[in-house]
Amino acid sequence: MIGDKFNLSKREKILVLIILVLVFLLAFFFKNMVGQEEVAFKLESAENLKDTEVIEKDIYVYVTGAVKNPGVYKLRDGDRVKDLVEIAGGLGENADLLSVNLAKKLTDEEKIHIPYVNESDSGNSVKDGRININTADETELDKLPGIGPSLAKRIIDYRNTHGPFKKIDEIKNVAGIGDKKFQDIKDLIKTE
Repeated sequence: MIGDKFNLSKREKILVLIILVLVFLLAFFFKNMVGQEEVAFKLESAENLKDTEVIEKDIYVYVTGAVKNPGVYKLRDGDRVKDLVEIAGGLGENADLLSVNLAKKLTDEEKIHIPYVNESDSGNSVKDGRININTADETELDKLPGIGPSLAKRIIDYRNTHGPFKKIDEIKNVAGIGDKKFQDIKDLIKTE
C-alpha cells in the first residue's frame, strides 16, 4: 500500500486519504458544473434566436389614380407608398407628387390615391366636403371644428397604430375626442 511504501504514519495515511477524497469530489463537482454551464448557454442561445426572429406579415393595399396599374397589391408590413407605386408599374403621366407622401408606411386594408395634377379630389376630401379621417393629413384634420394640430396628430398616430377607422364613431377612441366633440364633427367626416 502507499503508506507502507513511503513509511507514512497512521495520521499521514488518513491525511492522504482525505486529500484524495477531496480531489475526487472537486473533480466530480467541477465536471458537473462545466456541463451545466454548457446546457445553460445552449438554452440561452435558443431563447435569443426566438426573440430575434422577425415575423413578416403580408398586407393588402388598394391603389388608385395616377399609377400605371391601379389595383389591390400584396406587400410586406412596413412597406411604404413608394414600394406600392413601384409594384403598380410606376407613376402615370401627370401624377401630382406634391400631394403624396411616398415615405408613408402602409397598413393592411388601406386605400392610397395618387392624384393627377390639377385634380380637385385629393383622395382625402370629396365634393361633398367631408374629410376622410383614414387618409387626411394633419392640415386637413386641423380644419375640423375643435381639432387643433396636436389632436390632428393624435388621430393620425391612432390610425397608424390601430389601422384605418371602419366607422366614423371609432374616432372617439382617440384621446381627447369625446361624445360632444364627435357630435360637432360627425357630419364633416367620413371613412371612405
